[in-house]
Parts: sequence; structure tokens; C-alpha cells
Amino acid sequence: MTIIRDSRVIRCMTTEATEPGLSIRKTATGRLWERCQLALGDDFDVRKFHDALISAGPVTLGVLDNLMENWLDSQRKEHGQYAA
Repeated sequence: MTIIRDSRVIRCMTTEATEPGLSIRKTATGRLWERCQLALGDDFDVRKFHDALISAGPVTLGVLDNLMENWLDSQRKEHGQYAA
């Protein structure tokens, strides 16, 4: 039985496989942030954005995009930014 005492080795072994997925999700989340922030301007509330993002749970990026678009629509209506 081999005991690994250096946590850096364990971290490298576990993150190597998950790094691409995390990187993609981080990029996608950044794009959602920018889109919502630009659309709402001064009405953008980062706490509400994070609540909506996290409450979605573990979903695919396509589903997350749709959920956040719905959230953005609701925020626009809430702040009177929609004519329809």
C-alpha cells in the first residue's frame, strides 16, 4: 500500500481530468455574467445573479443558458425594461 503524503500530488492527479470541464464552465458562466450585466446595466444585482445560477443545480450548459435567459427576462420585466 502506497501512502501519498504530499497533497499536491493528489491535487494534480484529481484535477487533471476535471480541469477542461471546469474551464469550459467558468468561461460559459463569465459569458452569462457579461450578457446579464450588459442587459440590465445598473439594475444588475450580482447576488440575484448568483442565486439564479446556483439554484439551477447540476445542469448542462445549454439548460443553464436557457434558465439564465429566463431569469434575465424576469429581471427585465421587474425593472420595466420590457415593452412587451
